[in-house]
Amino acid sequence: MDNVVVEIKNLSKLYRLGKNDVYALQGIDLKIHRGEFVALAGESGSGKTTLLNLIGCLDEPTDGNLQVLGQNVSTAGEKELAALRASKLGFVFQNFNLVPVLSAIENVEYSLIASAITDSERITRSRAALDRVGLGDRVSHRPDELSGGQRQRVAIARAIVHRPVLIIADEPTAALDKKNASAILQLLQELRKELEVTVVLASHDPLVLSQADRVVQLSDGVVIRDEKQGAT
Repeated sequence: MDNVVVEIKNLSKLYRLGKNDVYALQGIDLKIHRGEFVALAGESGSGKTTLLNLIGCLDEPTDGNLQVLGQNVSTAGEKELAALRASKLGFVFQNFNLVPVLSAIENVEYSLIASAITDSERITRSRAALDRVGLGDRVSHRPDELSGGQRQRVAIARAIVHRPVLIIADEPTAALDKKNASAILQLLQELRKELEVTVVLASHDPLVLSQADRVVQLSDGVVIRDEKQGAT
């Protein structure tokens, strides 16, 4: 269990739509190990985003067992889950989710506000994170002064600044052109190795899937394929 980051057993997620029960996920069994780069693949409605949200402790399963970094998501309280998200998980979203009125460095600092570190340490770590993603010369720029690729790099800096164990990425390249998408994927691969972090992302983009070292394919809420690839 030492190198198991996520362990899922017979997991289901049920939504009630009017008088109907709809399973977004049903009977999922999955283990994700430390250092893996895993892509959750599938068409819209396949359940991949639901599964990603569960792994990110943003939602809870209806049935089954889900453990993230040893924490049972179903039995943990909201304070415990919030602490886990703040200290061990990093999030990257399709639409960047940056605060428009804040500069790049302020957006990165924002994720450290609740941390027990000094102001100077928060600034130092935020600058270092922006440097690492190639934006050391854009720290004072607001999101509307940055390109799409640069905004996603700010989002990645925000995700790594608190030194997470697991990065959760939901369609991180969907809003980018092919050149920027390739650059973002390369950056995530580099960070995975340098920081020894696990990356789990949801995507239906063939470019993304080709770069993952493991693809978990979902269809109608069920895993239909789980195989390793040649990427390193």
